[in-house]
Amino acid sequence: MPKTDNKPVTVRRLRNRMIVFFSVVMTVIIFGIIIYTFLSVRSTSYNDTADYINAIDVRYLSEIDSFTKNAESDCNSVYRNENIMSYDPIENDYPEYESTTIKNEVKNELLSLSAGKSYNDFLLLFSDSSSVGKVSSGASEIFTRYGFELFDDELSESSDMWLFYLNESGRKIYYLRRISDHCIFMLSCYVDVLESTLEINRLDSKNLFILTDEEGNVIISSSDDVASGEKAPSKYTDIFNTQDSESVITNEYIAASLVTDCGWRVITLVNSPRIIALSWITMGGAIVLVMIIFMICALTGACACAKYSLADLNNPDSELTDPLTGKLNEYGLDERISELLETSIVGSTYAFILLQVKDSDQIKQSVSLSMWNGVRKKLALKAQDFFSDRKCYIGRVYEDKIAIFVDYSEFDLFKAHENLKDGCLSFCQSFSDFTVGEQDDFKLNVSVGACIYPDHAEDFDELLEKAQCAVKQAEAMSENAFVIYDPKNDKGEERTR
Repeated sequence: MPKTDNKPVTVRRLRNRMIVFFSVVMTVIIFGIIIYTFLSVRSTSYNDTADYINAIDVRYLSEIDSFTKNAESDCNSVYRNENIMSYDPIENDYPEYESTTIKNEVKNELLSLSAGKSYNDFLLLFSDSSSVGKVSSGASEIFTRYGFELFDDELSESSDMWLFYLNESGRKIYYLRRISDHCIFMLSCYVDVLESTLEINRLDSKNLFILTDEEGNVIISSSDDVASGEKAPSKYTDIFNTQDSESVITNEYIAASLVTDCGWRVITLVNSPRIIALSWITMGGAIVLVMIIFMICALTGACACAKYSLADLNNPDSELTDPLTGKLNEYGLDERISELLETSIVGSTYAFILLQVKDSDQIKQSVSLSMWNGVRKKLALKAQDFFSDRKCYIGRVYEDKIAIFVDYSEFDLFKAHENLKDGCLSFCQSFSDFTVGEQDDFKLNVSVGACIYPDHAEDFDELLEKAQCAVKQAEAMSENAFVIYDPKNDKGEERTR
């Protein structure tokens, strides 16, 4: 059975809509609070972790700068020593008997300046690949293999620099400073010396520390997975390319990167903290939490609509009743008439009648609302009194129209139709003295339109449509008028008082 979309909002529908509305609103609010809290906690946790990582990175930076500055200061002490700086076997042609003596004196001076320090090399290197000072076997091997030119090329663009070098003898860092075009000062130490200064072993195992040279080669790393001498993994270095900042926060890492005075790069990072670690236990807890939230929301909606539910329990037919007339509303008419038609036997005859006051729109504007409500109530009561001897349903539709569904069933169909038409006409004529007002001094005319079930229509919506067509034609006639729908020419069969 087709239904119209334009149904009146009943108490039950209003209650159900409010329950759904409150449930949805409460669910959105609660989940909004949860999401806001989660994001706030996440942001606070990330920022606190970033501050911690930055502090570690700054500490390592300052310790490395302090280490290199101390080494450079020791180099300056060489510059201030006249005996050392005056020694130049390339420019000066020392007598053979003096050459060894002068070289030993310079060597002793250099050994004295490096005493108590953890240097493997502390020397002057000359362009003929000769050297004087503290020279390790590893340095001698380099001098023999590559000569002065290796270090002279490294200093082609600057007067001093720090280098990282890895060979069979171990990991070393070198400091070079040019003294002249044929003389270079060099000092070196094992990387282990710098590691002990930084105390890498005391770093939290969750944190990763990487020190690289200017070319990106790893000098020191706190992880065995990142080996010295290799290029730093791109997954750690590339995150700083996407953000122009010394500190980076991503979903995967929180990291800090600073550059030392000597051009080395200090990287400290940690995996981004997980606020919620997913597991079967936490997933089960989340499901329980969602169920609890849903129950709370539904309970809130039900409590908010309690008065509507109570009214519905006290009056189960409240959703079908028009509060103004006490008769059925359009939804109630639809329900009751549809139920009746589903159980009616073949040969049943019913009249669907629409009753309205003529020129109702103009009359409403000229009387008070209470008087007009009284008119609508009086129309419904008059219909009830007139059809009291027949089974009928009465209700208000289209705001100002009264609908009556009357049983005119007879064994003789011809007689049933005649009784129906005569009854509708008599009903129209009963309004000949229809008056309203405090003193019943205001006479009103009515229009009555009717259609027949099952001749004209077989469901509520079509019956209402056909009766509306008939009542419009009655409205165009003078005084009280009755029109019955004629399906042959879609015009009413006109009858007047």
